[in-house]
Amino acid sequence: MQRGVTLIELLICIAILSIFAGMAVPRLGHSLEKQELENTSRQVAADIRWLQQLSINAGVDTTAYAMLFNNTTPYGYYITANTQNIKKVTFPLSVSLSGSHSYISFSQTGAPKVGAQTISLYSKTLKQWKYIILAPVTGRVRVSDSKSLQTGE
Repeated sequence: MQRGVTLIELLICIAILSIFAGMAVPRLGHSLEKQELENTSRQVAADIRWLQQLSINAGVDTTAYAMLFNNTTPYGYYITANTQNIKKVTFPLSVSLSGSHSYISFSQTGAPKVGAQTISLYSKTLKQWKYIILAPVTGRVRVSDSKSLQTGE
């Protein structure tokens, strides 16, 4: 009567597990980069909404609060209050800001002062885009996978 496993059986099991692990590792890398793109786009949208609320709460029609973009590496943005930085965000290395964005500010009603804007984020490794769309009149902010949702208030 045999008790236990032979060395060959053990090696075959380890080889099979190694093959499965080798197939799973690249998928984990892509899912992490996809999560970075998703988190970055949601962070930008949340900070735009926060900036909008700060402007409404200020109660005066001024550009005291603004979001200024850094269009070069490292990509990111600053939120300023009366020219003082109150928040700085740097994007992960796999996420870049596409286009030439300067700033976003809101009036006391919550409408953006610069009109409609689409902020384009690009994942270099995944070759995927995320768009943060700012509506011109209402200031509604949304995250989209396609740029075609730009209109439609």
